[in-house]
Amino acid sequence: MSGQPSTLIYDQLVSERGDIPAQVRAAAEEIARHLERDLGRIAEPPGSDRAAGKWFR
Repeated sequence: MSGQPSTLIYDQLVSERGDIPAQVRAAAEEIARHLERDLGRIAEPPGSDRAAGKWFR
């Protein structure tokens, strides 16, 4: 802890409620992996950005 008020408040919230930003980030990464996997199954012309899984980034 650095002793700054905003850090103390954040640390208190994390201890009370959990690290919500980290949980949201993990959920978003999981969803992105699922989308990439599932959308990769859609037939696209070879070499297209969508076929390479790059269209939503």
